[in-house]
Amino acid sequence: AGLRLLAGLVARTKVVLALNARALARLPADQASKLLDEGRRIYGEKPSLRKFAASDGQNKNVTWSDDEYGHLGLQAQYLKLKSFQRFTETYNLCARACAADGYARRVLLESPALRVASLGGGPAFELDALREFCHAACPTRPKLAMYS
Repeated sequence: AGLRLLAGLVARTKVVLALNARALARLPADQASKLLDEGRRIYGEKPSLRKFAASDGQNKNVTWSDDEYGHLGLQAQYLKLKSFQRFTETYNLCARACAADGYARRVLLESPALRVASLGGGPAFELDALREFCHAACPTRPKLAMYS
């Protein structure tokens, strides 16, 4: 079941990766290559995590800035890697919540409709995971309204 779920995620992620690749393809090859290299660096180093750390030691929880999120190279890296992390975390969170809590089980598995928001925005891998969890675990699929 897990391989089937991840294969579906890969297929859906290819759609947004293709949009990213088209945007990069409109640029000169050397510029696109540079952006991809910068994106890998930004993803790995997370410069805004350090930049926005407060002087009093309280982190402001900024992994990447808005400008960095808009960087085509970071987007390519993010889509490739974060899709797996966000999807598996959320899918398993739903499964554990249903196993541990009757209320969560009733909401996720027995509701005729669910309205769900992903507050982080972005490609909404969390919403994708919730939809797939409901499709796999719900005897009757709820009507889903999802917002990112």
